[in-house]
Amino acid sequence: MKHAFTVLFALLLAPLGLLQAGDVSQCDVIWDSPSQNSFGSMPLGNGDVGANVWVEPNGDLLFYVAKVGAFDSNHLLPKLGRVRIRFEPALDTVRFSQRLVLRNGAIEIMAGDIDLRVWVDANQPVFRVTGNSASPRTATASFETIRSAAEQLDQKNRLVWYYRNDTSDTLPKS
Repeated sequence: MKHAFTVLFALLLAPLGLLQAGDVSQCDVIWDSPSQNSFGSMPLGNGDVGANVWVEPNGDLLFYVAKVGAFDSNHLLPKLGRVRIRFEPALDTVRFSQRLVLRNGAIEIMAGDIDLRVWVDANQPVFRVTGNSASPRTATASFETIRSAAEQLDQKNRLVWYYRNDTSDTLPKS
């Protein structure tokens, strides 16, 4: 929780001008090991869409996806689903670093001979993952639903899905 407090503190002070230009990097959160689950995730977003990003001990990169206004039938804002990116060969989780770069609104992951950058496009609801590797790799992205009845649509070079609440078209009775 110390890291969460540091990030929150930096985000609150920056608009007030209490942090000097360039100082926000001192508040970047850095982890030197992967996370067991989403409780060890780092947040990303652009005000419209958001993600919780983490790397598991098996080397998979995961993120939960959220969207402002994507209410469920109980008027809650649940995560829409989870994206898993599996690398072959797997990411090195021994020579590992994951950094939340506050200035750029990105997460940088260094895992052995591969460097990854995860960010959300500032002008579109698009999550981007780019990287460089010293050795050839295959990356396979898949969607893992966390809601029943979600449907997945396959499109070339994209991962698309949707979910429609059965009660979306009706107003609650008073």
